[in-house]
Amino acid sequence: QNTTLTGTAQGGTDTVVLTSPGGPANATAADSVLNLQSAWNANDFIVCGDCCGNQANFSAGTTLIQRIAVTDGSQTKPVCTTQASTGETNNLSFGPTAPAASGAAPALIYSESSAGGLAACAAATSVGDTHLTTFGSTLYDFQASGDFVLAETPNADFVVQARQQSGAPTWPNATLNKAVATRMGKTTVAVCLQDTPLAVDGTPTSLDDGKSLVLPSGVRLSRSGNVYFIGDKSGNSVRAELNGTYINVSVGLGRWPMEARGILVNANGRVNEIESRDGQVLTAPFPFADLYHHYADSWAVSSEASMLDACGRRKVETGLPEKAFFAKDLPAGDYKTARGACEAAGVKIKSLLDACTLDVAVIGSASAAKVYVGTPKPAAVGDADGKRRHHDHDHDEDKDHRRDHDHDRDR
Repeated sequence: QNTTLTGTAQGGTDTVVLTSPGGPANATAADSVLNLQSAWNANDFIVCGDCCGNQANFSAGTTLIQRIAVTDGSQTKPVCTTQASTGETNNLSFGPTAPAASGAAPALIYSESSAGGLAACAAATSVGDTHLTTFGSTLYDFQASGDFVLAETPNADFVVQARQQSGAPTWPNATLNKAVATRMGKTTVAVCLQDTPLAVDGTPTSLDDGKSLVLPSGVRLSRSGNVYFIGDKSGNSVRAELNGTYINVSVGLGRWPMEARGILVNANGRVNEIESRDGQVLTAPFPFADLYHHYADSWAVSSEASMLDACGRRKVETGLPEKAFFAKDLPAGDYKTARGACEAAGVKIKSLLDACTLDVAVIGSASAAKVYVGTPKPAAVGDADGKRRHHDHDHDEDKDHRRDHDHDRDR
């Protein structure tokens, strides 16, 4: 506890001091050869294997809480990057949340845990029916059908798309992820709900449980049970958890802050804002009529731009929910059963409990609650609580289950 490692580069002398309260005397080392002061602009910190690419393996239940503080005369917040300068590793992952910069010091604060799972500096998710959590930790529902851009970088070196499908006829205003695809450099990888879930550049690719594969482009694929992981040399990643009828998706950025756009990205770095492709900003609570139509249409993927052909080239269903659909809109019996399952799983945060309740009811399985266990409280919630409909359906209040096909696109 409270062990510190301090490095100082000043006046031509570089000094490292290791302090461990209650342990042996401080260990100090000084160097006057490297003169780091003129070029030192990055820090790595890790408890890792000793030499030669070795890994330090921590037992289950291990959590390390770490803080990298920068004292350079400014208040500039440090940037997180997963690109490290050492080949030695450990078996821990960021988690349960991604590293976050603090203005005090300034510093980068993060935890590594045996139960983590994050491999990136910033993470966003699309889970269940379909609940999005942005890189800025804004939770909102996005229940449109079709192929959509989850995230993309300006140079298009990293793009992630997901296919959402309606729950009609039982749940016409709900959607589930059926496929996800990413382009990392010139390599495209898709994960689908089919006999061979993985496809690389359009070719079905087998990957046994517990195995990994490094492509010539440097893109790394791995599988652990029903979870597929895709990562590139810059630390960007996609995690796809296949759950029979739907996929939970996590997207990681290897550098943060980082310029990116899509339905998993906040506008202007503000947790209460999201932005359409043409720059129209929506402020929480996001108006239903603006979220669907303009915002959804702007991030829809055309058939020509879709990376999801490996998951089926049939006409992709597109559409918009007829009305807002939250846990409170469930039939009383379904609500009670689903709520009980989520509470039994240990979900306590109100916004997550509502999302969990809707998922368990729509998916029809208490296992849908697992994704919310241990999930931190969102920084903001974007869902509007009204029952406003699309402007072009305001006159048709009685047809609650009719889908909006006016904007269907032939895929």
